Amino acid sequence: MKSEKDLKKMENNKKFEDLWEDFRIENPNSVGCFRDQYVSFKWLYEKLVGESHNTDEYLIPEKSRDRLVSEYEKYGSLTIGFDFDGTVHDYHKTGATYEQVRQLLRELKDIGCTLICWTAYQDLSFVAKFLEENNIPFDGINTNGIKLPWESKKPFFSALLDDRAGLIQVYNDLRYLVDYIKNK
Repeated sequence: MKSEKDLKKMENNKKFEDLWEDFRIENPNSVGCFRDQYVSFKWLYEKLVGESHNTDEYLIPEKSRDRLVSEYEKYGSLTIGFDFDGTVHDYHKTGATYEQVRQLLRELKDIGCTLICWTAYQDLSFVAKFLEENNIPFDGINTNGIKLPWESKKPFFSALLDDRAGLIQVYNDLRYLVDYIKNK
């Protein structure tokens, strides 16, 4: 005969399996990558416990996206930083064109965003010429897009498109912003 503790554990396992199946049915494309696993387990936790338990709000993917939309609506613009090599320029000669990021930058400019290129590239005149020749809009290189009322060495931007800093989430968040603003 099973103990009360064992029966409770079996009941919880069954509940978890049922909820996992519900999640898979409701979110068929969200099983596989690490980010989606986080969303999956967050969803399951909230169903099991009945509450959200994330104290790091910007680890929730839609929170950063919603913050960008909110700030854009408040100020009518955002300052977007973007990296040069590996984000809009094929430094390593892999054949990448980065056209999706380039097009997003054009659309961000169209909705009034300030675009600042951040790079460790030594020849900044080459960077400026490349950006101009490839119709990649920019308002500055290695400079702040807004004047802060205090001194700071930290560059200011609302979002940073960078191949080494979560490019896919920032790209998706900014793509959402542009589509939201254009369809408003």
